[in-house]
Amino acid sequence: MADPIPRKFDLIFSRHTLMHLFFTDIGKVWSNFQASGSAYLLMTSQSNQHNRYRPVNFFRPPFSLPAPICVGKDTNKKDMFIILYKLSSMPLNLL
Repeated sequence: MADPIPRKFDLIFSRHTLMHLFFTDIGKVWSNFQASGSAYLLMTSQSNQHNRYRPVNFFRPPFSLPAPICVGKDTNKKDMFIILYKLSSMPLNLL
């Protein structure tokens, strides 16, 4: 989480990972994603209305990410999605 990503990649794939971290740690990981210079991020989000329990919805506060390039179903669970972003168009700091 605190270790930088040592080189840039075309795509960072972060599936079912960030939702297991505290929000402050998600912010640290996000900073490492941005600092890597990688092009795209494909990650999981959930559709709960409020980030009050563990399922994390990156479209709601405290993250409030803009609409992604595309959204797809991630699993057969009704509220689990995989989302794609161009990292250079995203905020440098998530929190």
